[in-house]
Amino acid sequence: LIHDFSPDQAKALRLDDAGLAHHTHLMTAAITAYPVGHPLANLPVDDALVMAASGLCGEQPAVSGREGPSFILLPVASWGAAFLTAIGIVARLIAAQRGQKTGPVRTSLVQGAMLAGQFFRHRATRPDYFLMVAKSEPPTLFQCSDGMWLHMMGSPDAAPAMQEGLAAMTEAEMAQTTAKWPVDEGLPNPGPWAHVFKTQPRDVWIEQMHAHDIAVMPVMPFGDFYNDEE
Repeated sequence: LIHDFSPDQAKALRLDDAGLAHHTHLMTAAITAYPVGHPLANLPVDDALVMAASGLCGEQPAVSGREGPSFILLPVASWGAAFLTAIGIVARLIAAQRGQKTGPVRTSLVQGAMLAGQFFRHRATRPDYFLMVAKSEPPTLFQCSDGMWLHMMGSPDAAPAMQEGLAAMTEAEMAQTTAKWPVDEGLPNPGPWAHVFKTQPRDVWIEQMHAHDIAVMPVMPFGDFYNDEE
């Protein structure tokens, strides 16, 4: 039995350790927001809330380039907690095969988030240009005219639609859009690019950029990318 009820909810439903004490054949795994006994243990089991409360949202640069914390689309805490839960369940099953008594498996979203947090700590203690993602770095996510987003690595200048769009911009537009976005050696023109990307739908950009060997992928809902041939 796997559930994500808070400690108080689990107790009310008799799914806590005391309530399940007589069901010795049943293996239970509980994923809470914070570990049982922590002051925030009864926080709703919500990825965004835990990522914000733990401070990890402050590690992610905002797409707009602004300072401050940013919502993280990837459910890092949930992924990490699922990984830890699977490890615990497998460990309990192995113990049962060896004749030992089964027991509960307990973890939390914040513990799952700390798995990713280790990478942030590693980067902070061992700075490396290719591992660091500073808030001054320009974004690699761009919105297109149909409201869809793409993730690009490198320059899109070889795409015909980008060449035409940049050529059509006035000097004032170039200056205005350039001032809004941070500039990096690898991404020298993100402001004007962002402006031009909004002139064509994503499918047009994907087709043209793939044709010119530019690394680009559509930003898709979770699970959809498994069906993408790329």
